[in-house]
Amino acid sequence: MNTYKWFAENTYYLEKSYEPTNRVEAFERAIEKESIPLGIFYINTNKQTFEENLSVYHVNKNPLYKRKREYKKLQKIIDSKRVS
Repeated sequence: MNTYKWFAENTYYLEKSYEPTNRVEAFERAIEKESIPLGIFYINTNKQTFEENLSVYHVNKNPLYKRKREYKKLQKIIDSKRVS
């Protein structure tokens, strides 16, 4: 069973000196079998992140859960989707 003890003995965090833009090294780390690395393996600097591609983040960079909820606007959207 994968217990806390097992994870402590069989995983490690990538070093601070690790360079996540190196695609070859990222692949090598991803297929390690003796000890499982944890962290960000690869960052493709030629592509935008998921959030950068969503229009909802273009004006306001805050995560959705931190934003003020506009319940009246939300209710209007819900009502527009209801089948009569």
